[in-house]
This record gives sequence, C-alpha cells and structure tokens, in this order.
Amino acid sequence: GDKPYNGVYYYEINKVDKASLLIKEDSQVRLYVKGNIELSGNDAITAYVETTTTGAGKGKGKGKGSSSTTEELKVPTPGQIRIYGIPTKDTQDFSIAGNACIMALIHAPQADVALTGGGSGTKCKTAFNNGTVSGSLSSKIRDYEKEMSPKYPNIYGLAWVKTYQKYGNSSNASSFWEDTKLLDLLVKDEAEYLENFVPPKMSRPNSWSKEAVN
Repeated sequence: GDKPYNGVYYYEINKVDKASLLIKEDSQVRLYVKGNIELSGNDAITAYVETTTTGAGKGKGKGKGSSSTTEELKVPTPGQIRIYGIPTKDTQDFSIAGNACIMALIHAPQADVALTGGGSGTKCKTAFNNGTVSGSLSSKIRDYEKEMSPKYPNIYGLAWVKTYQKYGNSSNASSFWEDTKLLDLLVKDEAEYLENFVPPKMSRPNSWSKEAVN
C-alpha cells in the first residue's frame, strides 16, 4: 500500500472526474491536481471512520461470529484533506454539480470554481449528521445548519481560487461554508505554493546607477 511521508500521504493526479475520494480518519492527505475536478451526482471528497463489528457465535462453543466492516462518513478535521491546483495550462476548472460535495482546504489560485444544480451535498449531509472524525460537531456548525437553505453545503472548508460562481435559484442553489480554522493553514500553504509551484519572476529594480564601460 501507499506509505506516508512524515505522516502525510501525497498524491499527484491528472484530474478528479465523477468519483468519490474517501479519506480514512487517521490519514492526512494532500492532492495535487494537474487538470480539472468534475463532481456530480452523489460524488464526494470527505473523511470516514472504519468500524468493525463482530457478531456473537452460534452453537455450543459460542465463539466469535463473523465480522463486518462499515465506513461511516465524517467531517474531516481542519486541514486533514488539502487540494492543490497545479495546472499544466493557465487555468483549470472545478465543477461541483447536483448533490456532489467537497470537504477540504482548496488552494488553487488559477482555478475557476462553479457550483451548479440542486446542491444539498448528500454525502456531506451524512458526514455532518455523523459528526467530525475527532468528536461531536460544534454548536457553530449546528447553528449554521438552522440558518442556511439548503442546510448542507457542496463545499465545506476554505477555498483560494481565481473565480467562484454559484448557479441556481435561492431555494436550491448550491452552497459553500467556510471553516475559519483553515485561514492560518491557508496563509502557510500560500508561501509553500509560491516556493514550489510558481516559476520565479524578476522583481522591479529598486535602484540603478551608471557604470563606465571600458
């Protein structure tokens, strides 16, 4: 299987196209996306907790019975899932349609983000109801759920992107909710992004002088 580096799993991928990426509760994941992200239907990028249940045995010995493993969707901890846009062209498109949802920090300064469709984030809704990977949801999120329509967002986290467009009428438009705990992480990530993914550019001269030519 894949091995983490300093406790973090790093992946460079060409695109995310109509698929769900579920991240295990104790995993820190960084996704470096070269192309577009296109999610629709009930696609999701979020976290999950794996639970194994063992049934009671049958017969005289009554030993352990068969076991089953389930994946319970959860809200990831701040910064657990980070998505970085590293486009091979000048721009890239992130499209989240229907009930698809992303729970992550998104750092893609060249990306155009479009939220379309009915927007109720089906799997994110389940994650909200199940709580975070580390415990119960805060009252702040619960208050948000009471105030917003729809109650469950298509993007939950924080996004640094080039443009952001939301389509749909007021009753069913897709929605975005910002996790303010990610602000400090995003500032730190911006410095790392500039260092690693943006070609160096010459700055303007701050002074000049004439020199004799031999």
